[in-house]
Amino acid sequence: MEANNIKASAVTGSVWALVEKFSIQLMTFVISIVLARLLSPKDFGLIVLATIFSGISAAISDGGFEKTLIQKKEISPVQIDTVFYVNVALGIILTVTLYFSAGYIAVFFKEPKLSEVVKFISIGTFLNALSQVQRALLMKELQFKKISIASIIGGSFGGGIVGISLAVSGFGVWALVFSSLAAQFLVVVVFWTKSNWYPSLRFSFSSIKGMLPFGLNILFSSILFFFIQQFSNFIIGKYYSGRDLGLVNRGSKTPEMVTGVLHSVVLKIAFPFFAKSQNDNILFNKLLKRIVQTVGFFTFPLLFLIFANAHDITIFLFTDKWVSSVIFLQIFCFIKIFDPFVTLFREVILSQGYAKMLSVAITITSVIEVLLILVGVSIGLHYVVFAMLASVIFQYIYYVLLLYRQINIPVLEQLKWISPYLVLSFLAALSCFAFDHIFHDFTDLIFIRLLIKILIGGGVYVVGLFFFKTNEASYFKIKNNGLLILKSKI
Repeated sequence: MEANNIKASAVTGSVWALVEKFSIQLMTFVISIVLARLLSPKDFGLIVLATIFSGISAAISDGGFEKTLIQKKEISPVQIDTVFYVNVALGIILTVTLYFSAGYIAVFFKEPKLSEVVKFISIGTFLNALSQVQRALLMKELQFKKISIASIIGGSFGGGIVGISLAVSGFGVWALVFSSLAAQFLVVVVFWTKSNWYPSLRFSFSSIKGMLPFGLNILFSSILFFFIQQFSNFIIGKYYSGRDLGLVNRGSKTPEMVTGVLHSVVLKIAFPFFAKSQNDNILFNKLLKRIVQTVGFFTFPLLFLIFANAHDITIFLFTDKWVSSVIFLQIFCFIKIFDPFVTLFREVILSQGYAKMLSVAITITSVIEVLLILVGVSIGLHYVVFAMLASVIFQYIYYVLLLYRQINIPVLEQLKWISPYLVLSFLAALSCFAFDHIFHDFTDLIFIRLLIKILIGGGVYVVGLFFFKTNEASYFKIKNNGLLILKSKI
């Protein structure tokens, strides 16, 4: 019965998490297209630098308590209240610190405009701290619908409208700044109105002492993980131009949009469900296999098709002033192939209570990534991004071996789960290259050319699903006239 309840909750949670993330990613992507047409690569580089510091502050303000609240089976009201006040206190301290550090940050990167941007962005750290406990409790109770509503109203509707309106009105760089703040503010409002929990005037630091070992490990891992994620941006911003950073960032955004949906579903759903099924090995392994296959089924074909059509996509969406970002877009397609699996495997390890082991794993892989990037920066900009690819491949191999050692899932078995989707995605990309080679003078209309190639590549992928007899082949059916259609009910 418990297994069925977890499975049903997983389906419902997945749907709402997908709705939430798709709405946010779609609106963010629309905003990015508008801004890319209005702003220069250097303007985008400025925003990237500002978010490095606001992101680290947000990770610290959480204190590692969100995962702790979810993982801990029993938690008292006084513990929840204490965590809330600790988060808010950290949020205030970090906001003030970041505000008064803005000038020094601008001097360090030799970007005078960065000072004011960082000051405004710092407000988001405090806003984020106000809703961290509510979010954690809703995740613990598997109330993904409420989380989705808050994120959609704030991130999509509120923040999106503010961002687009300001961009069209000529506010330029500030459109993203105020869009982010508006989204965070609205998320806080919705969480406080929808949540069944409200803080009381209770505080007992001794009550949360037992959470500190697990929480501090999570905090350390979160900060290190975010720092490593942003280390390349930090290095590029320091040793190369703002334009270079903007081009690299633009190259990463389209693959991030594609994988961001499933990436966030993995982050938001995998941990609580793995934690609930940690004593049932059969259910645990089934959940892991299905999630791995789902990630591969969706991300592989999309990323391979983007790789094969990177030039046309860039020109069509962002204009030819961004053509120098095409090479970065193609490299990031391969980076993002491995990224969701690394995230998933980290959640698996964490859900089993191996927080210290995860910290060690992240430390080792982070040191490797830093060393690779430092070698790359001494050679050239492109090699920095290639170093990121080498790093994520190393991380994938490391975590696959770790799963084998700790959970006894053979390496070949894990690879077998995703191999059909990888082979079919490669063939789909190959069909796009073949079309370009054979019909390179077919039409000057980029949209038409893109549409034809995507249909061809997508068709190759879907037909291949039947050849490999994958579970996903049941999503489609072939009519009597040979037409392949998506079933109305999956």
